[in-house]
Amino acid sequence: MNEIVNGLGEQQHRPIFGIIPLGTINDFARSLGIPLNPNAAIEILKDMHIKESDIGKINDRYFMNVLAVGAIAEATYNVTIEQKTRLGSFAYFIEGAKAIIKKTPFPLTVEHDHGKWMGRLIY
Repeated sequence: MNEIVNGLGEQQHRPIFGIIPLGTINDFARSLGIPLNPNAAIEILKDMHIKESDIGKINDRYFMNVLAVGAIAEATYNVTIEQKTRLGSFAYFIEGAKAIIKKTPFPLTVEHDHGKWMGRLIY
């Protein structure tokens, strides 16, 4: 999805695309009410139930669903395929718990349509 959004983000016409959830958590599919069973997801594509979604941009990259920074984001990135295969979604909980224990703050600046926020974050 990330590559699709970045390929289409600058386009005048943004085509509709369907989602077939195949990941471990599938939170975006869940938020849109898409069945987590791939065959069921394919079936609902036929009905063309279209839901719009915002996209955001940070620096020169677009994102959809979640923009995550900090220790928790890094922790999710560190979850290995082996952990996901063996533990499923619990693998993310374990890596997140490790990140919370470290508690290393970092500076963050967020500029948005209504101003700017600057601060230090841990998670």
